Amino acid sequence: MATLDVAAFADDDLIKWLYPHRARYPDDFRLGFLRQQAKRLRTPGWRLFVVETEPGDAGFSGAVELVGYAAWERHGSSAAARAWQGDTLFNRLERALLQAQDSHASLFGLNPAGSPPRFQRFGVLMHENFTPVPERWHLQHLAVAPAHQRRGVGGLLIEWGLGVAQDECVPVALEASPVGEGLYRKKGFRAYGRMVLDGEDWGFSMLWEPRGWEGRWGTREEPGPGAEKEGQMSRQRDGR
Repeated sequence: MATLDVAAFADDDLIKWLYPHRARYPDDFRLGFLRQQAKRLRTPGWRLFVVETEPGDAGFSGAVELVGYAAWERHGSSAAARAWQGDTLFNRLERALLQAQDSHASLFGLNPAGSPPRFQRFGVLMHENFTPVPERWHLQHLAVAPAHQRRGVGGLLIEWGLGVAQDECVPVALEASPVGEGLYRKKGFRAYGRMVLDGEDWGFSMLWEPRGWEGRWGTREEPGPGAEKEGQMSRQRDGR
C-alpha cells in the first residue's frame, strides 16, 4: 500500500508540503506511509479496505494488483461506535512499540523526508475540524493507483462508508484537496469548513449527512442542530 501511496500522491500539493524533502529521501517518504498504515491497523476504530484487480477486468495483467484502498475511522462513544472499537493486548503492545519507534525517529531525525512541525499542525487542524461532530465516520485516507483513476475505484471505496453511516444515522467527514473535491461532491459531500495551514488554503473539510438529517450539522463556524441531536440519535440506535 505504501508503494501505491507514493505513486498516487506524487503530485499532491498537501503531501508535498508535509514531505518537503521527499525527492531527496524517497525511501523515507515511502516509510512514512508504511508506518502510518501500521498504526492504523493496530488502532481501535479503524478499518482498511482494498480494491484489487481480478481476471475479467479490463486490462488485467495476469496477476492480481492492488489498485486502491481507503482508511476509515469510527469516532464516538455510542454503542454503534464501540462495536467498531474493540481492542486486544497484541494491538496495544504493537501500538506501544510503534510509538517508541516514532519517538526515537523524531528525536534523532530519522525520517528526513517529512516535516514534523507541519505534521503536528496538520494533525491539530484535522482534530479541530470536526469537534462539533463527535459521532461520525471519518474517511482519513483514499488512494487510487494513477493507472486506475477515473474508473470508479475511489467511488467504490467511498460507498462502503456511506452505507454504514446511513445505517448508523451518523455523518461522514473528510478533508479534501482541490483534486479530490469533485469526486466527493458527486457522492453527496458538502463543504463544512476551509483547511488553512500557514496562511495557505489547502481545500475543504467536507461532510456527508445521512438521508433525513441533511443540513443538521451546519458548518464548522456555525454548527447546526445535528450536533445537539447526536445523543438522541445514538440513544435511538442503541435502543435506550
